[in-house]
Amino acid sequence: MKQRWISLLLLLALALSLVIPARAAESVPFTDLPSSHWAYSCVKDLYEAGVVSGTSQTTFDPRGTVTLGQALKLILLAAGYEEQAPTTTHWASGYFHLASQRGLLGSAASLTLDQSISRLQIAQIAAKALGCQRTNHSRSPFSDTMDLSVLALYDHGIFLGVQEGDGLVFKPKAPISRAEISAVIWRMLEWKKAQAPEQPAEETPAEEKPVEETPSQEPPAQETPADQTPENPGGQTTEDPAVVQPVTPQEPTETKTPDGYFKWNGKTIPIWNDIEKNPYNSAAFSYNENGFLVYDDANYTCRIGIDVSKYQGNIDWAAVKNAGVDFAILRLGYRGYGTGKLVMDTTFYQNLQGCLDNDIEVGVYFFSQALNYEEGAEEAVYTMNALANYNVTYPLIFDWEPYADSVGARTKGITDAQLTQATLGFLETVGKAGWTGMLYQNPTYYYLHLDMSKFAGYPMWLAHYVSMTNFYYKYDIWQYSCTGKVPGISGDVDLNIHLIPKN
Repeated sequence: MKQRWISLLLLLALALSLVIPARAAESVPFTDLPSSHWAYSCVKDLYEAGVVSGTSQTTFDPRGTVTLGQALKLILLAAGYEEQAPTTTHWASGYFHLASQRGLLGSAASLTLDQSISRLQIAQIAAKALGCQRTNHSRSPFSDTMDLSVLALYDHGIFLGVQEGDGLVFKPKAPISRAEISAVIWRMLEWKKAQAPEQPAEETPAEEKPVEETPSQEPPAQETPADQTPENPGGQTTEDPAVVQPVTPQEPTETKTPDGYFKWNGKTIPIWNDIEKNPYNSAAFSYNENGFLVYDDANYTCRIGIDVSKYQGNIDWAAVKNAGVDFAILRLGYRGYGTGKLVMDTTFYQNLQGCLDNDIEVGVYFFSQALNYEEGAEEAVYTMNALANYNVTYPLIFDWEPYADSVGARTKGITDAQLTQATLGFLETVGKAGWTGMLYQNPTYYYLHLDMSKFAGYPMWLAHYVSMTNFYYKYDIWQYSCTGKVPGISGDVDLNIHLIPKN
């Protein structure tokens, strides 16, 4: 019954109007926490709500350290999780079990429940528990850490750091005090309260990359996240004056005659001689000691890459770099399949900065649901405007993928001619603005749905999850796996190899 009472008090804490922490109020009973103390108002609000208590009836011990067990209970309840019954004889074991199941512990997993916990470990648990991401793509304000969990909490005003001289420090290895964690929990509750308005329900589950089909089947329909209101981490919106403008469609050219044909999965595929054929030697491909595909050929240099979106969560880009990754292709945004809105990936700027900070080269892709040339061009403008202040050395990539008919996507019934025009709209727009555009597809869409006669000269990114691809044309990047494992990334990630001619 007591646990239920504490839950109700937590709900009360969420509902309290705590906008001005230093407001006048009755004093708390702690003789070691005067009203002039920087954390007084936070402790007072939490004490009145039953969230924190003193070390005695008259002391709070603001400088005392916090154990892992104490921190887990405070953070998980503040983040909205239910109270947890003990799973062992330790009172906090249920919270440890929950945090472990949800992958929230990070480096704190090595601590016992009664050991003190560091400020960095607190930040990593809190950021994961809240699911908050960076909103600012600037460099770290702290001279002693670039940890993405710390930066996400800083962006949301939850962890503010310590002023030392002319700079700001975080002191990641220092233990967190009772006063400090009280301020963090108070700000977490404020942050949760600000998120209270309902968000639009998602239309379908998360985006997936195309999986190469068996010969007798069309590829599975792909799903993307729900339409959302575009975020504005980089100062751009779809209503802002465009940095660049879409180009107008080219006048239709006369239909070209194929230069020959080849058979693929029982279908007749046209050959276009102005598109370079696959020049690679299959015997030169192998896997290195880290499990990445490499290519050993005197005429080519190979580079190891990954592609990511918000579904990879918080990424430790230093660990990714140390694992041997040379480049990353980041999802910049997508067009909602229902409303057609252009939406920024919520982790794009965070991932971009992480790559730049760790000397990982960057390319971007836009997950398209364009219906025509004009919408493809619109997506290109959105992409280029978001990158106006950044040095992106890899191409800007057009990634159009289908949906199952059952979801009622706006692209249902799109023709191959429309898809070809939408692709051209994106590629021609970025090309005329001085960027390099690239196509992304699997063999089915390259062979059967795009008019490849229109794409001579454009680099290609091939999605083909096989041990050795026999794709007819030259591809520049091969996405050979969607189940890769890379240090610094939890869960699966797409793996890529970039083949660069030496001459």
